[in-house]
Amino acid sequence: MKDTPLTLLRKSLLYFGLALALFSLFRVALFVVYRDYFGQLSAGETLWAFVHGVRFDAATLAVFFFIPLLLMNLPLKFAVSRWWHQPLAWILWAMTVVMGVVLAADLVYFGFVNRHIATELIAVGNDMGPMLHIAFTGYLGAVLAYLALCAGLALLWWRIAARETVASHQSVMRFAVLFIVLILAGRGWTFYGKPINVVHAFTSGSTAAGNLTLNGVYSAAQTSYSSRVVNHRFFDAAEARRLTAEAYPLADGEYPMQRRYAPQPKHSNLVIVLLESWSFHYVDALAGGHFGATPNFDALVLQSLCFTRAYSEGQRSIEGVQATLTGIPLLIGMPYLGKGLEVTNVSRLGAIAQRHGYRTIFVQSSHRGSFRMDAIARAAGFEEYYGMEDIPVVLDYPDANASPFGWDYDTFMFLSGKLAQTQGPFLAYVYTGTTHEPFTRLPARFEKRPHGELTEDGFLNTLYYADWSLGEFMKKAAQADWFKDTVFVFVADHPIGKFGVSKVLDRFHIPILIYAPGRVKPGTNDVVASQLDLFPTVIDLLGFDDPVSALGDSLLRKRDGYAFVSAGNVVGMIGKEGFLTHSLKNRLDSGVTAGAPPAYLDALEKKLLATDQVVYELLQSNRWAPP
Repeated sequence: MKDTPLTLLRKSLLYFGLALALFSLFRVALFVVYRDYFGQLSAGETLWAFVHGVRFDAATLAVFFFIPLLLMNLPLKFAVSRWWHQPLAWILWAMTVVMGVVLAADLVYFGFVNRHIATELIAVGNDMGPMLHIAFTGYLGAVLAYLALCAGLALLWWRIAARETVASHQSVMRFAVLFIVLILAGRGWTFYGKPINVVHAFTSGSTAAGNLTLNGVYSAAQTSYSSRVVNHRFFDAAEARRLTAEAYPLADGEYPMQRRYAPQPKHSNLVIVLLESWSFHYVDALAGGHFGATPNFDALVLQSLCFTRAYSEGQRSIEGVQATLTGIPLLIGMPYLGKGLEVTNVSRLGAIAQRHGYRTIFVQSSHRGSFRMDAIARAAGFEEYYGMEDIPVVLDYPDANASPFGWDYDTFMFLSGKLAQTQGPFLAYVYTGTTHEPFTRLPARFEKRPHGELTEDGFLNTLYYADWSLGEFMKKAAQADWFKDTVFVFVADHPIGKFGVSKVLDRFHIPILIYAPGRVKPGTNDVVASQLDLFPTVIDLLGFDDPVSALGDSLLRKRDGYAFVSAGNVVGMIGKEGFLTHSLKNRLDSGVTAGAPPAYLDALEKKLLATDQVVYELLQSNRWAPP
């Protein structure tokens, strides 16, 4: 009996379906081979990971198949001819086979590091000879099984390609629909905002569930796109670890970045306030200036434990978020939070708090999907997340829709309302945004200076408004029942950068305050502090004895130390007696205080490069934190 003819669109769907089945087969294999690792998941979590994983598989295939499928379905007469569509069909088969090779390599690699392949794919491509030798000697059985699978796939492919092709009616319309569907599938079926990324696989807060959801092709493509090959090895492993230990505490064992603090009998509530673009320079109580833009924060400085030599990890907001939520610095050429860092095991602040019965809330003034913060918050274990779309405007603004990054006052009032509904302990993380440029018009009472969207005066007006907003939040908090049991941590994501910069360190110098009347003694501390210290500090303040992994240390215990910083293609280290920036090939800017030892910068350079190497190797080997 003669086979029924197929349209090109029907053939395309069959090719896509076969490739999708191959991805699902490897997910089943991953689950079976590493059932001890995935055994921690409940039946519901496992089922959801398989279902959610199809979304990532389809997104992967939609991107790689996009051009061949569109060419195959061109609304032209010659498209139905064998000489046109069959070569394209075998190109799809070859792409599927190559992706299958990556999935197979990922299946093996997962057993070594308990995560999917990421930037290592670039290294594999550079060492193809040795990799093939390993495959055909150590995994010959698996290679033969995969070759048999490819042969079976080729037979199915041939049966589809050899079927007679008929032209379809309304071919232009079908081509347009196919185009739109492939675009949507490649975006992960998100109709607005940013497309899905690696971080969206981890929104459950479970590393195991995220790893079961992802596939190795997607993980490798996304992280490699966000990365590039950079040398991070400067010393032998033992020497690198010895030098790093001179700057940061390292634990013995498999996870040297783990810290653990003595438990406290009474746990506090805690509010972390991440302040957009607040520079040390513009806080009069800290820098001794006379800008008059931060009267409320100035008052808090006098009532808080204040760190006068505190530095941001980087110069972008996402770097500040990554540092405060994970304690992991951004390395040159490596993916950051929201763009692939999630494939590595990290300590998750919200998840730790939830284990202690805390309500966890993350609020940002910007849109929910800004920086993929909605997915990042959930991946960090926060059970509640709110953005601009959830926050009602309650103040009378010249244009309520004018601020692209939201309104601080309304954000603080929204958080205040949420906290008023809380019965038990809570951990809240709020990220402001009005001080981000372009600086928007404000009610007249806040515009003390001439308005400018990109001027220092425009910034100072928004800073004055942001400070007032913070002051109103603290007044309302002081009247709440939960206030007496609450610790507040105030930290900037980075300095404004565009203004108030006269030297290199000004680009990183930020305020960090810990405010807890009756719990933390007010005063000033001139230890070199960093955003990377905040994650362990928060765990210490909460009184949890859970192990956490971070480059920094609790600021309640830190007596001396360093701040690791980054800025694009530059990393640096700030110490008590000087600083140094580096391209990982040569020194850049540096400076020392009077009386610093002659060889101070040489020693600082070694500490910087060793720290970079140790962090890189721990992330690559997935030994930053336990699974």
